[in-house]
This record gives sequence, structure tokens and C-alpha cells, in this order.
Amino acid sequence: MAAASLAGSNVVAFKPAAHFGTSADTRITHFRPLSPVSRGLGPRISLQSRSRSSLASSGVRAQVATVETAIAEAAQKVESPVVVVTGASRGIGKAIALSLGKAGCKVLVNYARSSKEAEEVSKEIKAYGGQALTFGGDVSKEADVESMMKTAVDAWGTVDVLINNAGITRDTLLMRMKKSQWQEVIDLNLTGVFLCTQAAAKIMMKKKKGRIVNIASVVGLVGNAGQANYSAAKAGVIGLTKTVAKEYASRNINVNAVAPGFIASDMTSKLGDDIEKKILETIPLGRYGQPEEVAGLVEFLALNPASSYITGQSHGTTCITLALPFTAFTPFAMPWPRTVFANLDITVLQVFTIDGGMVISGVSKSIDLVVNYLQPGDMDALVLLWPTLPRFFAGFISMYFLGYFVFFRNWEPKQRKDASSCLMSLAHGSPAVIMAIRALLHSQTVGSFAYPNSALENTVLEFSTAYFLADLLHYMVFFPDETLFILHHIATLYVFVTCRYMIHYGAQGLVLLLVLAEVTSACQNVRSIAGNRKADVPAAARLHDLLAAPFYALYSLVRGILGPICLFKMGVFYLNGGAAGLIPAWAWISWMVVIGSAILVSIVWILNRWEEWITERSHKAQKKAG
Repeated sequence: MAAASLAGSNVVAFKPAAHFGTSADTRITHFRPLSPVSRGLGPRISLQSRSRSSLASSGVRAQVATVETAIAEAAQKVESPVVVVTGASRGIGKAIALSLGKAGCKVLVNYARSSKEAEEVSKEIKAYGGQALTFGGDVSKEADVESMMKTAVDAWGTVDVLINNAGITRDTLLMRMKKSQWQEVIDLNLTGVFLCTQAAAKIMMKKKKGRIVNIASVVGLVGNAGQANYSAAKAGVIGLTKTVAKEYASRNINVNAVAPGFIASDMTSKLGDDIEKKILETIPLGRYGQPEEVAGLVEFLALNPASSYITGQSHGTTCITLALPFTAFTPFAMPWPRTVFANLDITVLQVFTIDGGMVISGVSKSIDLVVNYLQPGDMDALVLLWPTLPRFFAGFISMYFLGYFVFFRNWEPKQRKDASSCLMSLAHGSPAVIMAIRALLHSQTVGSFAYPNSALENTVLEFSTAYFLADLLHYMVFFPDETLFILHHIATLYVFVTCRYMIHYGAQGLVLLLVLAEVTSACQNVRSIAGNRKADVPAAARLHDLLAAPFYALYSLVRGILGPICLFKMGVFYLNGGAAGLIPAWAWISWMVVIGSAILVSIVWILNRWEEWITERSHKAQKKAG
């Protein structure tokens, strides 16, 4: 009889070798239940029978029926593959877990911190009719990995497929990278893959079958400025994939790596139109990839019988990288352009890149733009390529002129200048608060005053730098005798510029202080504009008086209480060495002096305003009583 082979994909295949001892030359070929994983375990058997004469022997028919019955029973006994997906609570990991769950796999959803999201993924898999369980653990810790594999084995008896997806980023330039930042990324992104692969391979070796798919990144192939740790880890994953594939090929364990490029994510959705346009110009397909597209390739490598001959093993030929524009393909009939592969002897597929054709197209300029979107990362390099400071500055100057020549054109000259400055301040204050809060909410290291500036934080600094430059110009041209305001603006610009363009660290504390400084902006500037016309416009006078108390109260709270508290915490952080090796002492000391002086001046100013207000109210009360 034909020999049955249950591959890692659980597809039953009978070779065309069954010849029955009769005069009728009957050949039974390709008994194949189609995709038992994705469509249930009930076999769909295709029986192709070719005879030179009519099949007259009832014995032959009986044998054929017996074979059909045996195949059906064997297929029914095939278990759905057991899959472990690390980092599966969101992003690409989530897409992979759901894809495999829909295919009928039993999926262990691993997570590190996002337990709620992992439970949601598990529920979705179960809703599709699959089986799933969650496991919280750090894959960089051997004990957690062993426990995770044991959990899968205890629940389902084995591990058939491992997807190494978990990863983090700690982006900064090499010259500023702390050893802890390097080690943390290497431990999780590379050592974690090693530990999980080692543990899963022990289980797979016993049954001599299995699939391992490692999620790498194109930065492991081409590098990326500011990601020395991440690039090294992903390059290590690619090297590990090739080596492990060679070591376990004899055990029928396939090991491959998938290297995503620009994949749509929360980070890509926050990029400006100009930046997005430049990025898409480097991608021949002209669009971002989708997590589901990565998941599709992973599912192919993990389950599809057509991928059983694909592994990282090399047979002494040149190993190449296939940059998939992600059209449908099989390894036996590849729709690649002849101009690319005309003279290549392709025998091994090792690292799959899903990048819309970036690597294969040879676009060298893409190296400077390659940023890993699988996990949150620093987008500083992209922001620097298309600076926003000149545009912000032009916007504030335009707002000033709009007020001066349009809104306040009929006011007295001094009033026009003051009101135009206030209008420009209005355009800065509330938007700056909103941008700063957004940056703080997206920060992964709240409370750290020495972490690398994020792209959002840098944008806030540029926005405020542009405003203070424009307002400084206003004072220097029209009110050069306002020494205190001029010095205040110069000192503020010093802090923002050094943090943004020289130090590149510590923006979080400054952004937090900016929120406290500008949260009163709307009230303060509306009151100031009304104050310019209170002498001749009764409504303006009433508005000016109405806003006095709430403005003074809010200003006192944020500048007189919250500001000093924040400054104190920053001082303690710096004095305890929290910024050692990252922010030079001259920088943080000078920042503290400038900020402390500004807070002190603000406290003195608001105390004088309270005194004036109380005195004025007292005089009005006495006048009314008399």
C-alpha cells in the first residue's frame, strides 16, 4: 500500500505508487484532505483512477474502498497544530495569532504586560471556533519560557509551531546609548528568540516535525541610524535562523525568518503628509504593509504544505533575500522578474522581507528612512529630514501680521502691537498644551527626566521655540526697553534649543513644565486683549474684570505650587545622578537655574497682581459704601 506521511502541516499525502495485482493497471494518486487545519478535519479525497480496461474485479473495488476508509480515519485523528506566539497581544503578533486561530490552530497567546489585550485576542480566536489560552511571561527569562512551553504541553500535549515575535525598541544614537538600553533590547529581541527556540525544539525533536518562524526586521539587513541595539538584535535573529535551520533540518523542523519593513501601525498614522510621502517614495508598491499581510506569510510558512521544502538550510549556494511585494506565490513557481533572477540558482529561501519591494529594488536612500514600525520607536531621524521649525515660525509671524493688519487695524498703534502679540500667544498656548499632553500620554517612560526625546516631544519644543523667536522679535523691534521680557524669552529659547538640538535628552520634564506654563494662556491673553480696550469699550472692561479672579487663581496654582513641585522632583532626579552620562551637568544645572528663576519671577508677578486686585476691589467697595 501507499505510505502515509503526516507532515508538520498535518496534510495527508499518498504518493502515486499503489498498484494492485490485477490485469487492470489501476493507479491511485494524491489522496489529499485539503487544508484539514483551516476547514475542519473531515477529509476531501480526490480519487483519480485510470484503467486500460473496465474495472471488473470486485476485489479491486473492495481494496479501493478499504484505502479510502483508512485515509478518512487517519485524517480524523489528525490534531490541530499547537502554536505558541510570543508578543501576541497587539500589532503583528496579534494579527498572526488571529490568523492561525482562524486556521483552526490551538494558540497560546503570550504577552508581557498587556494582559487585557491578550485576553481579547484569545476571545476572538475562540469566537472563530478555535482554541486559545493566554500566558504572561518575559521571554528573555529562561524560567518564564520553560513555564510557557510547559503550559502549552500540559494543555494540548505538544508544540507544533513557534512564532518568535516579541520585541522592544530603545532607540538612541550609539554615542548616547547606555549599556542597559543595549542589553535590554538584546535580551528580549535576540536572547528571547534563542530561549524560546531551544525550548520548543526539544519538544519538536521528539516527534521529528515542527515549524519555527522568527519575526526579524529589514533593519537587521540594512541597519538604521539610532537603532544600533535593535539592528544588531534583528541581524542576530537572521543569523540564528540560518544556523538553527541547518542544525534541525534532519529532524524535519523548518526554521525561517520574516523581515517586515514599513507596516501600518499607530506610529505611521501619526506621521505628517510630507514625511509619509517621502517614505512611500522609497517603497515600489507605494503603500505601507498591513499586519495581516505579515500574518499571511507567517501562516504560509507555519502551516501550508507548500512551505515544507522552505527552511534556512544552505546547500553551498549563494543565499539571497527575497523582497516580497506580497503577491501570491509558491516556492516552485515564482513570479519574479527575469531581470532580477536571470542568473541566480535559487535553491534555498531563508529570509523573507515584507517591505513592498524596498530591499529588492536596491533603493539605497531607503537606508536612512528604514524605521521599525513593529514596536514603538523614535522617529527623530524622520523629523530632522523635514524640519518643522521654519514652518511654525512662519505661521506665528503670519498670525501676528493678521492681527496687526486685519483684526486690530483700527486700534491705537501700541494697542495693535500688544493685541497682535497676544493673538500670536493665543495661537501658541492652548495648541502647545494639547501637543505636550499628547506627547506625555504617548511616552513609555513617564517620570524619567533623562530619557531620549521622542518625536512628539521634539515637535513640541520646535513649536514653542518658533513662538518665542517670533515674540522675541516683536519685543526687540517695538519694545526694546522691555528688558525683563527679552531676557525671559532668550533664557527660554536657550533651554528649548539646547534640549532639542544639542542634548537630545530630558524633554519630558520641560514638556511637563510647558503644560503648567501655558495652561493659563487662553484666559491670560483674552484678558490682555480686553484690557487694551477697557477704557472705551464697556464690554471689554467687564470681560477684563470677570476673568481676573479665575486667571489669578489658576496661575497661582500652576506657577506657584505645581511648578515648584515639578522643579523639585527634577532637581532631586538630577542630583541623584539620574542623568549621568546622558545630560551634561552644565546643561541640567543651567536649565534648573533658568526654570527656577522664571518660576520665582512668576510668583512675584502674581503676588503683585493679587495685591492690585484686592486693593482695587477694596476701593470699589469703599466707594460704593460711601
